[in-house]
Amino acid sequence: MKVGLINLLVAGSGVGKSILMMQIALATAKGVRPEFLPDMSCAAMKLKVYYYRLEDFADELEGKYDSGIEFKGFGITWFLPEDLPQFTLEGLLDHIKALANELTEDSLICIDPVTKFKPIKYNLFFQGVEEAMTIAKKRNATITVIASAHIEEIKDWTVLTNCDIQGGDTGLQQAGSVTAIRRERTNLEQSRFLQSLKEPKGSPKPFEGDVLVCKKVVEVQGSSHLHYEFEVLKPETKALPVKPKAESEESSKKSGVEPKVSKRRSNIDWTEEMEAILTELHNDGINDSQIAEKMSNQFELKLTGTQIDRRLVKLKLRPPKTGDAKK
Repeated sequence: MKVGLINLLVAGSGVGKSILMMQIALATAKGVRPEFLPDMSCAAMKLKVYYYRLEDFADELEGKYDSGIEFKGFGITWFLPEDLPQFTLEGLLDHIKALANELTEDSLICIDPVTKFKPIKYNLFFQGVEEAMTIAKKRNATITVIASAHIEEIKDWTVLTNCDIQGGDTGLQQAGSVTAIRRERTNLEQSRFLQSLKEPKGSPKPFEGDVLVCKKVVEVQGSSHLHYEFEVLKPETKALPVKPKAESEESSKKSGVEPKVSKRRSNIDWTEEMEAILTELHNDGINDSQIAEKMSNQFELKLTGTQIDRRLVKLKLRPPKTGDAKK
């Protein structure tokens, strides 16, 4: 993200856009390094912060941010839906322009989320914000905007830029930078991926294409305050979702949970009893698939029709196929 641009922060529903946005706002108001960045990162530029919170603000402040204690005393000005002249995209833009006409210092404007107005008109949004930036510039003030936006669920993780913002991808095309938040599909449910989908104009791509992994933390110094902390950097090629690993038998014993053991076996040790039943079922005219199902249930095995066929051939109850005979 870069000063003087319209930066988009995109994620699916419930992934954590607001948590990251509020953390960025707080770090910018303080002029400190956000905890989700590695120690080698520099601090955020200290700016006056204006935050448009367009949904679920009161409940989140109470339950997730210790009634807003973490945000008090750092010069963040909050705007809620009732503060707008009308709760529409046009009303938001009118409010931002009026704000720009009063600015006396460089400022960060957070909009959370801009996709609250449906269908989102991105051409109108970018045009209106750019007009506000021009107004502020005449007052020798620079406006930087970070707007969060909902995107459709990302199915294809091999192409990390393959996401669709509600209303089309015109937002991606027009934004100064785009940062995505993705949920890591592992046992670590609190982990999140951060990656630049579109690097800021005039800047090198952050972390040379690596993906920043951070973890969600609920408490800080005894107070309830949701935020992300840096965990690790991963190469893009390795930042793919994986299914939760099955718990090992040893770890299950330690946790007191009985491991799940499959009663079916794929490697079959044929006994005389099994071969006798196979012969009987075959002589009764039952097909291979039905034999496999019956014997699988009786002996707690995992048999297939192909395995039944091969055993019948081996017992010389069925002639081998032409290809098998040649082999």
